[in-house]
Amino acid sequence: MSRIWGGIHPPCDDIPGRLIAIEIAADAFSKAEGYFACCQANAPSTPGTIQAVGGNTKVCPGETKTYSVANVAGATSYTWIPPAGGVIVSGQGTTSIVVNYTSAFTAGDSLKVIANNSCAFSAPRSTLIRRNSPAVPGLISGTNFGLCNQSNVPYSVPTYAGVTHNWNITNASGSVVASGQGSNTITVNFSPSFVSGNLTVTANNGCGTSTVRKLALKATPAAPGTITGPVSVCANQQSVPYSIDPIANASAYVWTVPSGSRIFDGTTLSNSATMTTQSTSVFVNFKNTPGKVIVKGVNACGNGTAKNIAVSFGCREEADKVLGSEWSVSVFPNPSSDYFLVTLTDFEFFHAITPVIEVIDVLGRIVFTDSFTQNVYELSGGTLSPGIYTAIISVGNESKSLKIVKTE
Repeated sequence: MSRIWGGIHPPCDDIPGRLIAIEIAADAFSKAEGYFACCQANAPSTPGTIQAVGGNTKVCPGETKTYSVANVAGATSYTWIPPAGGVIVSGQGTTSIVVNYTSAFTAGDSLKVIANNSCAFSAPRSTLIRRNSPAVPGLISGTNFGLCNQSNVPYSVPTYAGVTHNWNITNASGSVVASGQGSNTITVNFSPSFVSGNLTVTANNGCGTSTVRKLALKATPAAPGTITGPVSVCANQQSVPYSIDPIANASAYVWTVPSGSRIFDGTTLSNSATMTTQSTSVFVNFKNTPGKVIVKGVNACGNGTAKNIAVSFGCREEADKVLGSEWSVSVFPNPSSDYFLVTLTDFEFFHAITPVIEVIDVLGRIVFTDSFTQNVYELSGGTLSPGIYTAIISVGNESKSLKIVKTE
């Protein structure tokens, strides 16, 4: 104060200025302290949560978003600070702004707002604004085996808002996305030369491209499901049933049984241990060798993966030839819906004895009986209801048995 009184270069004795300072300094300090205390007491509160219209705080370059806060008591204006790459288009100073995101918005950053009045300003409120980078698409739904020369095969992934989808086929060999490119649902036409590859899809938006989702594809049929049938049978047991569920886009099935055994598909009896048929159910006439019953689906592009079931022998049944016997018996076809030809060998040996055939059902009842007049007896399927029977052929005191299966 003495310098105010005496100027920049006061005289040596500045007694008047010092006396004035002593009189007013304490009062001036008290008034200043009161002023700032008043301002501090009347500073606006920190604004509430920043709300994004639509509720999503994730954005991409090129998008425009609106944000707002509730009005703060005592505030006369609001200062907004956008994230790096965000430009406030309108609303600065108010409770609501519009922000445009440019290509400079490359990483997550905070949007801030401060409440102001003539006395002071609040602490800032902030919210993190993230890039809306697309997530990897969900699992691809659709057929992935048996695609040989198939057309309009549908595939899809779950729908996500704000993205497009880019689909591709690796090792396409002429296969193409026929419809739906850009959407979450497509159809594909597979060429005759397609063997295998991957169907891939990515999600895309202004923030970039997602990680790839893929589905392995093959032209040949899928492996069969579970083979239904017994795993322990008797040596020489006849008409043992095995089956699988149909395989999508398989045109036929290749069944293979142990060496010496034969396969009946309801129409034809194989002449080897392998049969190609359109039937998913077969009957096996086992011989003396245990092993595996194997099946695979096939189509015009090749063979699918095989499935097998191991079959062991736990007993022995009489069959075509019994050790020490001088005659044998066989039946063909078996199973059958029409007729059974029961054949005896060495029939001349029994010229003085008439062979007799008896058919017994699963309850042990004799449902049919007759005599042979020659070495081949034709048993009409019309006399039997569908089911499994035991045919007993007796010659004198000796007999042999066979299982027969009557189908629909």
